[in-house]
Amino acid sequence: MIDLEQRYYHLQFIGKNQRVTDKTDFLLLRHRKIDQLRRDLENINFLSWKSIPFGQLHYHDSMISYAYDFDLDSEEGQDEGILKKHVPKETLPQFHRFLEQAIGTTFGSYKVYED
Repeated sequence: MIDLEQRYYHLQFIGKNQRVTDKTDFLLLRHRKIDQLRRDLENINFLSWKSIPFGQLHYHDSMISYAYDFDLDSEEGQDEGILKKHVPKETLPQFHRFLEQAIGTTFGSYKVYED
């Protein structure tokens, strides 16, 4: 999870049983990393990708999930997911790389995007 407004990220590791097996603390991001991520997402037209609200879609069915207008205290906001078929194939590795650059670490192989 990356929060562009509050400038932090939090990683969760999901096991084969689709349950969280481990997680990190909330870690702060630099302003320049957030600014760069916003520019990168604009360049790949992220907001034009078709999203589906959770409730109509299960969290584990989405390739990418995000929330906006979210309040951590009340845990209320808009949660949506994007199915893999709705993401332009050539942008998946780019999206992955943008997130890695923003948080300063790698978290998996790009082979998952190959057919």
